[in-house]
Amino acid sequence: MIPHRRRLDPPAQRGQPRREGPDAWATPACLIAALCTHVLPALPEGAIWEPAAGDGQLAAAIRAAGRRVVTSDLHPQGDSAPLDFLNDTLPVESAGSVIATNPPFHALDAFINRSLTLLDSGHTQGAALLLRHDHLTAASRAPALNRATWQLHMNWRPRWITGSTGQPRWSFCWVVWGEGPRCAPTYVTAPRRSSKGHRHQEAHEAALSDDQTQGQG
Repeated sequence: MIPHRRRLDPPAQRGQPRREGPDAWATPACLIAALCTHVLPALPEGAIWEPAAGDGQLAAAIRAAGRRVVTSDLHPQGDSAPLDFLNDTLPVESAGSVIATNPPFHALDAFINRSLTLLDSGHTQGAALLLRHDHLTAASRAPALNRATWQLHMNWRPRWITGSTGQPRWSFCWVVWGEGPRCAPTYVTAPRRSSKGHRHQEAHEAALSDDQTQGQG
């Protein structure tokens, strides 16, 4: 009998990059589009506060969707205000806002706790944070996750590094906290491949990128 050889899963065995300094990873356009399409319409009216604005692409897309946006970042780029979300005095413009951000993963728990503290104090109306699916399995996060009012699960693995050819490793979800009852989670899938083998997702990302570039001009 020929022994069964277990197939290796390179993405699962791939080492994680060191996360130091600003931990700046631009949010893939497909995850931004999911936020704007599915999450923004469900959030309370008012300003959206992006406290880890980075290169501004997420904020630009939210603004293009018709929402007023307040931007800040510990390491600001563009016109974002310099602000340490975890420790600095809150900007006046953030009062009554809803936080929406792709938090630095090395400070994820601190971002979750800060967001919930601001919600509990009445300073903000809620928060929508981008989490990897494996972030949901940490026992220490169970109390915070049990407070979430909704989750949008994106059942594909997006490409974070433009031009890379390896299989992406992670899938993601937008986790929402706010007032009101908990709702059942929603699951969405990536666009199907076209007949020519190109992903509609890639075309959509390119179009979204063009819109964001024009909006920043």
